[in-house]
Amino acid sequence: MVLSILLWALLALVLVVLAVLALPVRLRLHAQSFSMGRIRLELGLLGGLVPWIAMADSSRPRKARPSAGAGAARPQKARTAKKRRRPGRGRAARMLRAGPALIGGVLGCVRVDRFHVDCTFGLGDPAETGQVFGALAPFVYGARWGRGAAPSVKLTPVFDRACLEGEADVTLAVTPIRLLGPVLRFGWASFRPGR
Repeated sequence: MVLSILLWALLALVLVVLAVLALPVRLRLHAQSFSMGRIRLELGLLGGLVPWIAMADSSRPRKARPSAGAGAARPQKARTAKKRRRPGRGRAARMLRAGPALIGGVLGCVRVDRFHVDCTFGLGDPAETGQVFGALAPFVYGARWGRGAAPSVKLTPVFDRACLEGEADVTLAVTPIRLLGPVLRFGWASFRPGR
């Protein structure tokens, strides 16, 4: 009886872990009124089955941190004049060489579900504002976007004053099991024996 309960509990745990790995994880960033800096970051698990979890919210009051003088200062170790060769220096170089492939592989697994930006900006000088708007317009209005939701970007230049206001709402999704390939390739390139 106890053994069957333990086996069912283990099976349920395995199914939960598989569901977390196989269903998309969503990350939503909502920034409002850029000048005031109100930002909210939320995490959605199990492909939207779990309600959004607030990871960071700048509108909530922060907890007070203890002062730096509260703890005793740690004595610093004296540096030795003799430099020793650090083990793993070759490993660090291999990790740096494999890093761009890891970043590219991870970014290839990320899908943009929502991309909405509504921004009003001005630099105070009409000529500079027009130059910036002219430089950004081809990317905003003429860019071909790949898979995922079509972006909604609206830029409004203000020529008579300096300002930066608006809102942004971006939702990214990634399936954790798809990250396994890039991470394993990075680990093999960085830590394989014989090099």
